[in-house]
Amino acid sequence: MQAKEGKIVGLAHTGVGCAISTGVISVLSELVINQTPSAVLKIIDAHERMLTHQEYDQTRLSGLFAYAGVSKAPDRIRCALVGPKAAAQLIKEQQ
Repeated sequence: MQAKEGKIVGLAHTGVGCAISTGVISVLSELVINQTPSAVLKIIDAHERMLTHQEYDQTRLSGLFAYAGVSKAPDRIRCALVGPKAAAQLIKEQQ
């Protein structure tokens, strides 16, 4: 993750995973550009809340809303959360 002047300017990922995990982190990588770390944490929180059937702010999700159907397959929820959780941990460690 790269930040400049308090905003995220790049988020890269490497690794191998299923289509859901790689798709989610790819969408998130584009969505976070020019966002503050706190805004990104709110996006990640809304994404997790969506997948776990909790109230969430849909306006924060943009392209991540395409993964709403993953919540119907409980075994795949973990796939959709692995990248965002790693990004959130990285943000928290860098604050």
